[in-house]
Amino acid sequence: MTKTLWISLGIMIFMGLPGMMYAADSAVTAEPEMLSLDRCLQLASNNSQTIKAAEKKVEIAGAAINEARGAYWPKLNYSLIVDKAQEAIYPYDEDVFLGASTDDSGVAISLTKNLYSGGKVSNEIQLVKAQYDMALENEQAAKQQLTFQVKQVFYQVWLAERVEKVAASSLDNLDHHVARTENLYKIGTVSKFELLRARVERDSLKPQLIAAQNDVGLAKLNLAILIGYSKGRQYSVAFDSDTMKLPAQPSFLLDQTLESAYQNRPDIRQMKQAEMIAQYQKRLAAAGFKPNISLIGQYQEGSLDYNPDHWNDSKLWTLTLNITGNLFDGFTTSAQVAGAQKNGDLTKIQEAGLRDQIKLDVEQAAQNIQESFEVIRANQSNIDMAKESLEETQGRFEQGLATTMDIMDSQLALDQALNGYYRGVALYLTAEAKLDLVSGKD
Repeated sequence: MTKTLWISLGIMIFMGLPGMMYAADSAVTAEPEMLSLDRCLQLASNNSQTIKAAEKKVEIAGAAINEARGAYWPKLNYSLIVDKAQEAIYPYDEDVFLGASTDDSGVAISLTKNLYSGGKVSNEIQLVKAQYDMALENEQAAKQQLTFQVKQVFYQVWLAERVEKVAASSLDNLDHHVARTENLYKIGTVSKFELLRARVERDSLKPQLIAAQNDVGLAKLNLAILIGYSKGRQYSVAFDSDTMKLPAQPSFLLDQTLESAYQNRPDIRQMKQAEMIAQYQKRLAAAGFKPNISLIGQYQEGSLDYNPDHWNDSKLWTLTLNITGNLFDGFTTSAQVAGAQKNGDLTKIQEAGLRDQIKLDVEQAAQNIQESFEVIRANQSNIDMAKESLEETQGRFEQGLATTMDIMDSQLALDQALNGYYRGVALYLTAEAKLDLVSGKD
């Protein structure tokens, strides 16, 4: 019996071993992936459809340059003609019909070279080059915007996780407080009312923890969308605020920052390119007043067979200088020139408005940095004091010198200091990222 029992036990262990190994592997893989900010930026850059679309627009603009350059090259064309026809012949009598057929075939090759177009070709090339540069700036702006969005959401995830941790810690502290209160109630040190109050206050923290957990889930979903992760993929962000080095006092020169923004912002450079495009469009329209001169060389060879008695071969080459121009087009060209000029004027107005907006953006980002810096400093000093106050209140409670409400007040003060500090850090780093964006830094 004993031998049989050991054999059965061995078989059960052997059969259960794969399941145990799988469970162990599952426990290992259940650990959330830790993502650094650099890793999130890399993933977002690789997976962003906005960036891919901007890159494709650059490729399209580059192809347009090659297309415009083709106008400098001569055009070589050919044509083939094969014609077969039959006609009726009435030599003497209308009632007498004689059929005659013709075979007409030939080939022609022509070479056309544009000699002068009033500047149309050169300005067309400069126009598409400016549009290509605008596409590059649009790509750069998309990358800068994506970088800011990733940083902003990354710090939102980090903040949400810290707030959740604070809420969980508070609930755990109240759990311990309830346990202490129950022990004190058993020995008659505290009243039943105090025990009930401790339980009620503990339970009141549970919805806060649930809300914090929901905020974490929503923030992680936003970041997952940006970096191309699936909805259910588990991860956490890797950032330690203790390693963050804050200056003694944030300071920067507003005039220098604004000058950098005016030089480096992609949208400002796009405005400059838009002004150039308006000039090229004006020159293109003005080219309509000038003649077009082209040289055309053509060679053709053909045969005509008139059945039954006639046959003819022909070879011909021609060289033609073609000059065309506009004498009157109903003022269309004049209107196009005027419209291009107005587009240039509009661009200058838009650039002035953009400069005002940039100045406002830079000043707001600077104010946010200063404000969040003060929030960090204020809460840093409050955290240690709130921790000390909570420990003292817990000790006084066990001595019967404090109530559950005193514990709650101390816990609330600690939670507010911690959450305030974490919010200050997230706002400070986000404001720095915003300042980089509005000043045109890559």
